[in-house]
Amino acid sequence: WGWLLAIVALVRALPYYFFSPDDYYIYLQFVRNVVERGEFSFNAGVPTFGFTSSLWLLLLSLGGFVGDAMQLGKLLSLATTILSPVLVFAIVLRLTAERGLAWLAGLVWAGNAWLVRWSASGLEAGFSATLALSVVWFSMVARERNRFPWIAAVAAAIGPFIRPEMIGLTILFVMAWAIGERRFSRALGVAALCAAIVVAGGMTLYLEFGRFLPNTAEAKGSMVEGLAKLIPSLTRIGKILASTSGLEILVFAVALGVWLAGRGWRGRSLRDDPNFVVLMLAWVVGVIALYGVRSVNVYTRYLLIFMPFLVIGGFAPLASWWRRGGVQRAAVLMLGCTVLVQNVVLDLKWVRPATIAYQQSEQSVNIKIGRWLAENTPPDAVIAVPDIGAIGYVSQRKILDLNGLVTPELIAHKRDKTMNQYLEAHPPDYIIAIDYDPDWLIEHGPNLRLDPVMSLPFEKMFIFQDGPLYYSLYRVGEPVSDGIARATMRR
Repeated sequence: WGWLLAIVALVRALPYYFFSPDDYYIYLQFVRNVVERGEFSFNAGVPTFGFTSSLWLLLLSLGGFVGDAMQLGKLLSLATTILSPVLVFAIVLRLTAERGLAWLAGLVWAGNAWLVRWSASGLEAGFSATLALSVVWFSMVARERNRFPWIAAVAAAIGPFIRPEMIGLTILFVMAWAIGERRFSRALGVAALCAAIVVAGGMTLYLEFGRFLPNTAEAKGSMVEGLAKLIPSLTRIGKILASTSGLEILVFAVALGVWLAGRGWRGRSLRDDPNFVVLMLAWVVGVIALYGVRSVNVYTRYLLIFMPFLVIGGFAPLASWWRRGGVQRAAVLMLGCTVLVQNVVLDLKWVRPATIAYQQSEQSVNIKIGRWLAENTPPDAVIAVPDIGAIGYVSQRKILDLNGLVTPELIAHKRDKTMNQYLEAHPPDYIIAIDYDPDWLIEHGPNLRLDPVMSLPFEKMFIFQDGPLYYSLYRVGEPVSDGIARATMRR
C-alpha cells in the first residue's frame, strides 16, 4: 500500500508539468555546453561553477546526450520526487508500527503544495527531499538488521553534491550512526566511506573550478548580512512552513516537549534507538538556522530538504491515539484531513494561479526578450541581466550575470553596492533591469547612455507578489557626464 502513495503523488504532480522556472534554463544552458562543447560553462568558453547541484547537472547532461534535455530533466525530477511520500510512509511505519497512520502521513506529504509545485520543474528540489529521507530510512533498516549502512552512507555522502547545505546531513548521519554503533570498526567504516566520497567529489570540483562550493553559495547569502537580517529571514521561513505544515509543526513541538520530559512516544524505534529521531530533529533545526543566519533569500523549494520530517514529526507522536481508536483516532484523521484541505486551498487559490501566471510571463517576457536579442544583436553582444536563465538560453549571447552566479567577479560589487561603477568601467551592450518601477534604471543605474528598447510586465514572479515586475531592456551607449546622461535617458 505504501507504493500507492507514489501513484497519488504522480497524479497530484502532473498538473504542474508545464512549470519550467527560470533556474531550470540555467541548468539547460550548462547542459547544452557540456554536450556540444564538453565544458561546464554558461557562457561558451568560460567554465564556471555557476550551478547549485553538481550531481543534478551531471544527470541532466547524461540525459542531454541521449535525448531532449528539457523533457528528460522534468521526468527525472518527477520520478525522484514521487518516491518521497513512500519513504515518509516507511519511516512513520517503522517508528509507530501503525500502517494506517503511516499511510495518512505519506498522503499528507504527497499533497503538500510546495512539493507538488516543484515536483516536475526539472530542478533538484524533490530529489533532495527523497535523498534526505532515504538517509534516515536506510539507516534505520541497517541498524535493525545489524548490517553496514551502505546505501544510507552513500546517500548521505552524495547529498552535498545535490545541495551544498546537505553536508550538514552527512555530518549528522555519521554522528548518529557512531553514537548508536557498538562496534568501533563499523562506526569508523561509515565515517571513512562518507569522507572518501565527499573528498573525492570535492577534489574533482576543485580541480575543475578551483573551488569546492558553487558560486550560488556565496551569491545568495552571507554571514555578515545574515546576522543583521536574522529575524526577518526566520519570519519568512516560518510563514512558508506555516502555510502548508502549521498543524504538523504544532504537534511536533508538543510531542517533542513530552518526549524531552521523559514520557516517550512509545514507538518501537524511539524506545530502542532514538538517534535517528534526533538526527531528523537536528536536521530541521540546523537548516532553518543556517538559512536564517546567512540571510538566504529562501524560495519554497529550498525547504523541501527538511519539510517531510515535519510531517513525520507531526504524525508519529500520535501513534498511541491511533491505537486507541474511537474519538482519538478520529481526531488524528481530522488532523490529516485538515492539513490536506489547507494545502488544497493554498494550491487552488494562490499557488496554481500564480504558477500559471509565472509561466505565461516567462514566455511573454524572458523568452520574448531572448528571441529579440538573438534576432537583433551581433553574436558577440554582452547582455547584463539579473535573471539569466531563459534569456541566456534563448538568446545565446554572452551574459553578464548581475547576481554573480555565472560571473562570480561581480559578487563583491553586488555586496559592496559598486555595481554601477563596474558597469561604467566595463559597459555591456545591453542592460536589463528588473523592478516594480519600469524606469528604475534611469534613476538608479550607471552613468551610461541608456536607450530604451522594451519594458515588459512579469506577473507573479513570487506567489504573493502584488503588481508586476518590469523587465526593462536598454541599449547601452557611451559614458557621458552625469547631468547630460540623466537628461538624455529621460528623453
